[in-house]
Amino acid sequence: MSLSQLTRRRGNSAGIEGLESRVLFAVATVTTTADSGPGSLRQAILTVANNDSNFQDPGIIRFNIPGAGVHTIAPLSPLPIVRGYATLDATTEPGYAGTPLVELDGSEAGAVANGLWLYSGKKLVKGLAINHFGGNGIVLENATGDIQANYIGLDPTGTAARPNGGAGVLVTGASITVGGTSATDRNVISGNTGPGIRVALATNTSNPGNSSVGIFSNYIGTDARGSTAVANGEEGILVDASTVLFSPTVSIGGPGAGNVISGNGGSGIHLVKPGNTLIRSNFIGTDAAGAHALPNGAAGDVNPRRHHRHGRGRPASGPVPGRRPHCGGAQRHLRQPGRRHPPGARREPLVEPAGRRGGARKLHRH
Repeated sequence: MSLSQLTRRRGNSAGIEGLESRVLFAVATVTTTADSGPGSLRQAILTVANNDSNFQDPGIIRFNIPGAGVHTIAPLSPLPIVRGYATLDATTEPGYAGTPLVELDGSEAGAVANGLWLYSGKKLVKGLAINHFGGNGIVLENATGDIQANYIGLDPTGTAARPNGGAGVLVTGASITVGGTSATDRNVISGNTGPGIRVALATNTSNPGNSSVGIFSNYIGTDARGSTAVANGEEGILVDASTVLFSPTVSIGGPGAGNVISGNGGSGIHLVKPGNTLIRSNFIGTDAAGAHALPNGAAGDVNPRRHHRHGRGRPASGPVPGRRPHCGGAQRHLRQPGRRHPPGARREPLVEPAGRRGGARKLHRH
């Protein structure tokens, strides 16, 4: 697959022909749950995502596995690293209606196998259930793109834990969005042994000054309804840029795109030299409606170290009118007179300079 130079006559009197550059997409369709061979996911990755020596040409992997219901692909060894520009879109499976119909089950893939390892280039992964891998559910290394509408660490119904052994999603560099601005973009990242999402930016990141990670509209540590805890074993989100010399931008939630980060075994959000991190419009330590407590463990809901900013707004999940996003945990908190909180949930964390207590609303770096 390569860039095709197609010609056409422009119709001018001189009969001059112009060249137009058009990118030809390679498309493969997964038609079987077999581990390998024609129609398998493994073969699709090898022939579409990895067939260009420069890894620059786009490839699309679609799904059309015969039969009704959920189709489980159980690799017998780690899947190939997905290189270059690639889309894996399981929402193309006939009958898809918002919950995954294609499951990647890593029980037989090996003790340290990752579910999908996405390296370099632009990626889009949609509509999969990824579980039971010994390593991480998804690894993004020096990649850009979007992770949307997946259940990671859960069964395809989004109700029961099927843990991956590491993080649900591990981001080690470049520009990534986990989730999006719409409920249809929402990932449910729960039940994993490690953190739900680990942002661990590496020193060898390409174009480090442009690195950014957005985490929007996801349920992290709950079931697919956002009503019951399905704990990740460690933090909901761990941001660690301690190995880099630059300040990446990490956005966790935003107006109309807040996350639910609740029910996790560790802190809801743990920041370790997080660069420039903005946390806003999330429900942390409650259900998706902000009506009932789903506490995070360990140090509480937000465990800041330095250089993070905290804001407020409305979450994407559609809050109860009059409610604002909640946080719970063991940190100091802003006093908000007249507000009522669900039993067990606490107020939004204080983000004023150490030594001051209460009353402040201005955002600070620390």
